[in-house]
Amino acid sequence: MSRVQGWEQALVRCTIAKMREPWRWGWHDCAIFAADCILAVTGDDMAEEFRGKYETESEAWHFLASLGYEDLGQLASARLPEIKPRDAGRGDVVLAKGELGDFLAICDGPTIIGPVAPRGIRHSPINIALRAWRVG
Repeated sequence: MSRVQGWEQALVRCTIAKMREPWRWGWHDCAIFAADCILAVTGDDMAEEFRGKYETESEAWHFLASLGYEDLGQLASARLPEIKPRDAGRGDVVLAKGELGDFLAICDGPTIIGPVAPRGIRHSPINIALRAWRVG
């Protein structure tokens, strides 16, 4: 997997488009958001097998378990090389601790961008990242 030409603009377009979408399990949650950003950056759809397969938080965790993962970090580690959070750069995936639990987001330099239910997408400081993965 490598980054496509023009990925920077594609990532901006993706995050702007996603800001208009309401939270929806299986369609616009943190895992789908991260996968949509990876798709914009690389052209690879890492959520193809689980997009639209669950509709509630409970169903999301059951579906994740059915794939053999206990948490979002295991899901990301199965698909991307893990790096230290301090080494994350623009377009990389991070796992952060939010008010409602851990969530996946995309690094945007000094901040991370991710949907934090029910508030929608928001920027948070990169220093809340617990783990990170290189994209492309």
